[in-house]
Amino acid sequence: MFSGWVFILPGLASHIPGTTALPGPFTPGVSNCNQHPLEVSLLPPSLEDLYIVQNATISCLMSGMETPRSLEVSWNRGSGGPLAVVSRDLVLHEDGTYSATSILRVCVEEWQTGEDFTCTVKHQDFPSAIRGCVWNMPK
Repeated sequence: MFSGWVFILPGLASHIPGTTALPGPFTPGVSNCNQHPLEVSLLPPSLEDLYIVQNATISCLMSGMETPRSLEVSWNRGSGGPLAVVSRDLVLHEDGTYSATSILRVCVEEWQTGEDFTCTVKHQDFPSAIRGCVWNMPK
């Protein structure tokens, strides 16, 4: 069982038990009414994934992009071992913005021992890369 998640962004560290989204939206520069806010959320594995499906799925969700052209998503793990990134799906919304999901599958045991996983998002609309880190807090 897990008791909470830890999310880290440049200049911001917080422990938010039971919360699954990074604080956001992240809007670079000056915003006006015509711009859509960019958001990045990191979702840890669900209880269903961990205990029924027996597969730890970590998702990095990006939304509010005006173009997906320069989107780069990468994953790293604390131990430096190989990772299995499942997909990076792009969706065009009615308001003309794009969203994308990058899904990482890891062993349930790796998640339960507290190994950390980092998603790094680079996009032309972000002034710098955004990194989200998530791990289980073992009891």
